[in-house]
Amino acid sequence: MAFERKLPFEIKAAAQLLREPSTMGTALLAIAMTAYGDAFFGNSQAGIEAIDPIELYTRLEEDFNAELSPTAENRLQAIKMAVETDGFYEDPLVFTSIALALASGDIGNLPDGILEELTLSEALWAAFEVALVRDDDIKFTPQILAVIDALIDAEADDEGPEEGPSNERFLRDQKFDLARQMLQLGITVPELGAMALMTS
Repeated sequence: MAFERKLPFEIKAAAQLLREPSTMGTALLAIAMTAYGDAFFGNSQAGIEAIDPIELYTRLEEDFNAELSPTAENRLQAIKMAVETDGFYEDPLVFTSIALALASGDIGNLPDGILEELTLSEALWAAFEVALVRDDDIKFTPQILAVIDALIDAEADDEGPEEGPSNERFLRDQKFDLARQMLQLGITVPELGAMALMTS
């Protein structure tokens, strides 16, 4: 992960981001990783177990005096799963659920296998955000590429751009928001490039 950290980050800024339903998974991840270190993911070599999700949410709320929204909880769990496992790159159900959580914070009824409909914009954003927080060059399996191809085909069949914002605009807006949130924490993300400068 190519974060240039300026620690400690502003606790008040972190608390505000934890409360906001619009806070991106990457910003939530940066807060949790910085606050809890090895306990966030766990470190088997050091004998440190990963913190339980419920305990994590409780600790964040207590340590930052900030009640997490369900959206924040979903996004944080999704980005954590995307870093800890390769399911986002290998399993269509995992890819879809993580992409939905990162884009909207809502995944539908996962235990019953009932998910919201994924859009191409959401899939592209998730691919960008997950790649941003992983430090490897893992590739999508053919099964995931087939999901993305189906989204491309479905969009090509739509009536046109007047139906909603273009993918390019959506991604630009998402990057802008993420750059702003990270700068609130005092963290520069080089991959966001000029987006970070635009928010300063």
